[in-house]
Amino acid sequence: MSFPFVYADPAWQFETWSEEGKDRSPEEHYECMPLDEIKALPVRQIVPEDAACGLWVIDTMIDEGIKVLTEWGFTYKTVLFYYVKVGRGLRPHMGMGYWTRANPEICLFGTRGKPKRNGKGVERLILDLDPSEKTILAPRGEHSAKPLEAYNRIERLLDGPYIELFARHARAGWHQWGNEVGKTGGTPNLFHLPGHPARAANDNSLFGAAL
Repeated sequence: MSFPFVYADPAWQFETWSEEGKDRSPEEHYECMPLDEIKALPVRQIVPEDAACGLWVIDTMIDEGIKVLTEWGFTYKTVLFYYVKVGRGLRPHMGMGYWTRANPEICLFGTRGKPKRNGKGVERLILDLDPSEKTILAPRGEHSAKPLEAYNRIERLLDGPYIELFARHARAGWHQWGNEVGKTGGTPNLFHLPGHPARAANDNSLFGAAL
């Protein structure tokens, strides 16, 4: 089985500058993966000649994100989404940051071959109150959770089948790979990457579709 669109939010591993920052680091919330292991995932084996990829990155690892796209067989083209986190009263969330405080998050977009774009009106911005469509403005979820509206935009932009790597939400009609699939909702439809089994959240059994 192959997937014309790959959506991924890798469990990036990075160092914090202070003990205070460690409390908010990814390692405190989920198991992270070294960059070389992310790059080595056999994504090339599950995509057709014409395909696209949306890859969430953290601000300090944009270059690494582009390298991951390259290793997976894609060429970086542009930014797919910006995600602005908001808190109480819809005030922008103040995240961590080495220089300025982080917000928003970035989803890179890469292609291989000539994937067909369906929706010409799909832009980068989604606002709950004022949809000017350059950034995704949505209420905050769990640590590192991405807005569900992104799925709607992707489905308008490109045809499936779709697969999400490092998935925690199980989107209906999509396949998922990761070790916490379904943690934030949905019924898992697992897909095992070659040599890398998938697992539903809170489930020690392995199941799903094979390559």
